[in-house]
Amino acid sequence: MSTGNGSHQGQLREFAAFATHAFTIATSFCFSLVSNATRLSFSPFILAYPAISYLVAPLLVFAVMVVNISVLSPLSAAHYLLNSLYPVYVFCGFACITGVVVGLGGRGISALLTRAFARSEQGRSTPTDAPATRGTERRSRRRRLRIQGEDM
Repeated sequence: MSTGNGSHQGQLREFAAFATHAFTIATSFCFSLVSNATRLSFSPFILAYPAISYLVAPLLVFAVMVVNISVLSPLSAAHYLLNSLYPVYVFCGFACITGVVVGLGGRGISALLTRAFARSEQGRSTPTDAPATRGTERRSRRRRLRIQGEDM
């Protein structure tokens, strides 16, 4: 049995070699066929390219000039301007951030000092200066506005 098995392996190797060789030949044939078809289909364009480019050249030059004037020049000017003003932008941003930090710090210190002085004055206040009497004085000073001719 081992001799029969070896003959099958030899036949499989021969078939694999034949299949690989056939695939290689078929692939190269298809590639050459596509290459030749492509070359033949584009040959009129390759022959007419100098004449077409000679006729279209003024339009291309005009299009390039329009793009340079309307798109690239403003972009380069904006780029130059923004690069020039970048230090000013950074300075103003830093000044704003510093102003916020200093303002919040001043607000916090002011609130602490106000609370500290309010507590110290509450300890010295006399019983006659009660907040209830101050509130009634304010209420009595208010005037009520009445419009004549209307009943409420």
